[in-house]
Amino acid sequence: MSNPKGKKQVKFIEVSGTLYEMGSQYGAVCSQEIKRLTEANFRRVGGRDALTPVIKKVYLPEVEAYAPEFVDFLRGIADGAKIDFMDAFFHNTQELMTSPGPFPSLMGGCTNFAASGEVTSDGKLIVGHNYDLIERWQEYIVLLKMTPDKGPRVIGPTIAGWFPLIGMNSSGLVMVGNRLGYTKDPIYHTRGTPFFAYNQKMLWSENISEAIEALISAKRRSHIHVMCATHEGDVLGIEYLSEEFAFLYPQRGIYVHADHIETDRFKSGDAAFTFAPDSYVRGARMTRLLDKYRGQLSVDAIKELLQDHGNYPDSICRHVNPKHPRRNPNKTLVSTIFCPEDKKVYCAFGNPCENEYFVYKL
Repeated sequence: MSNPKGKKQVKFIEVSGTLYEMGSQYGAVCSQEIKRLTEANFRRVGGRDALTPVIKKVYLPEVEAYAPEFVDFLRGIADGAKIDFMDAFFHNTQELMTSPGPFPSLMGGCTNFAASGEVTSDGKLIVGHNYDLIERWQEYIVLLKMTPDKGPRVIGPTIAGWFPLIGMNSSGLVMVGNRLGYTKDPIYHTRGTPFFAYNQKMLWSENISEAIEALISAKRRSHIHVMCATHEGDVLGIEYLSEEFAFLYPQRGIYVHADHIETDRFKSGDAAFTFAPDSYVRGARMTRLLDKYRGQLSVDAIKELLQDHGNYPDSICRHVNPKHPRRNPNKTLVSTIFCPEDKKVYCAFGNPCENEYFVYKL
């Protein structure tokens, strides 16, 4: 008999009002987590004195020009958490948590997929995402639901004090994704709109075309893959580098993306083999599993697939490798299933093989 699963739920936070008000509520609830994580990350990358000038010169002006409303949200977080505004900005700017070189030093891994039409048991779209990051960040995972005074409601998992990393909105749009490593264009603090700004603009879009416009209009500097899907069954993937982008499409009702680059003209710069060599296995295995259960894929079936241990411990349900705990400290921190037509989100806190999924309504 298998061991009973844990019943611990992800910390669920609901905020509403203006962006400033939502940020203030969010910051107050997560004040201790934000302070601990911000201090730890400042120590790791050189401290406030080194990074504050970069924020003021490079990133803050870009966000003020591209999406000034998100500056209000960050000011709210700072006031609610009782921290300096620059700390709140740093906390959300993943580009600042990198080291010179071809890929970020704080790099996790993710498995993303969508299935719809004849592939699912009822024809409805289902989107799944396992978010893998360093084990010690487990305590910082939250599920954030935002009800703004203007625009669609949004729900999605994230790190305490961050904008939602992925999510679903009340217009029926789902967005998931992951970072990409790209050797031909190392990430430095020299240009561009930070990831959180255009990621949020996409997540709050009314449809896929609006999300694409939000992305293309930004002065991007990160290397990211995003997949946008809607309650109508449309699915589109985008791999974008700082200067280029490419579109990816489902094959026979199935879309899968892990942490490696899929676009042919970008593959010569793919760095996933360095930070996530298991990506090539996870992506292929998830595609095969989805195809195997074609026509039978329900939420319960998807839960089982997200617990898959093929190539363990570097599996779809990822665990820390006991042989290399320092070199490969990543595990699945949260597993999420989005059902936009039903406006439901299923979340398992930690590895889904060990923890139950709980359902949340948008």
